[in-house]
Amino acid sequence: MNFQNIQLDTTNHSSLDIYQSNTDTALPGIVVVGGGSYKQLRERDTERVALQFATQAFQSFVVNYPTEEQKNYAEAKEAIVEAFDYKKTCGSAKSRFR
Repeated sequence: MNFQNIQLDTTNHSSLDIYQSNTDTALPGIVVVGGGSYKQLRERDTERVALQFATQAFQSFVVNYPTEEQKNYAEAKEAIVEAFDYKKTCGSAKSRFR
């Protein structure tokens, strides 16, 4: 499995973690948007979930959005949009997603 962290926007502290299986076969993907209340993103809500799906033949993506002092509802929504835009424009050229 390959892991990659893509900075989506450094001003609002958003990024996309990609857990990509080493295969030439196109696999379904799942996007994990963990947390709630903008307090913090916990590993059990993000990385663990992504890794569990990755072991079940999924390409997994974790959206990291602004929390705590940087929390902002509009920027969190923008981080999710940017993650999907990245997957559509950059990710599909490099990866095998369905």
